Amino acid sequence: MKNGYYWYGIAPSAVQYCSQFKVTHVVFIMGEEGFVRVPVDVVLEFLKHTRTSNNPDGTIRHYHCLISPGPEPELYYSQEVPRFPLRQDYQAF
Repeated sequence: MKNGYYWYGIAPSAVQYCSQFKVTHVVFIMGEEGFVRVPVDVVLEFLKHTRTSNNPDGTIRHYHCLISPGPEPELYYSQEVPRFPLRQDYQAF
């Protein structure tokens, strides 16, 4: 954990694989603390609001995802966009 949150990048190809292979959940490992098992529909809704890093041609290289520490983690990017509570999806190690 750095700066009080966990940072993740999700590539557009990973989003495509979720649809192609009917993935139901995405698991984010939170260092040595634990993990969250997030329903894919929550992740997809979050991606509509988050920041991206782009390739030189303007296509999305990856989506930025931040998760606050447990025991009541939230998936978020900033105060200006929706936050998604993950308490029910969290499991400590």
